[in-house]
Amino acid sequence: YMGKHYNTLKLKISNKMSQEEHKDVEPNPERFKVYEELEDGSGFRLPDGKEFKFDKFGGWFDENHNYYDEHGEPSNPPADPERFADFEELTDGKGFKLKDGTIIAVSYTHLR
Repeated sequence: YMGKHYNTLKLKISNKMSQEEHKDVEPNPERFKVYEELEDGSGFRLPDGKEFKFDKFGGWFDENHNYYDEHGEPSNPPADPERFADFEELTDGKGFKLKDGTIIAVSYTHLR
């Protein structure tokens, strides 16, 4: 097999967009201490007007794709096979975007 290249497909699940679009921003639970729940109970609004929607587990993603649980603590998103049911292909053809905003980047590695 020497001299032959084998392509392997790696899927990398990332809660962040590309580094150009979103810098690595640490979760900041303090900013969610003061809020107003939306009238329909689907989420909440911060004093600066930004709104966040709860997922079916009571948690949410901030604009930097950090996940917070139902208690407002930074957390890993719960496992939910349904979240992979609805997605769109990225325009550059290098991955997929789930409806919750999670990017699944596809990269190819050449092995020798």
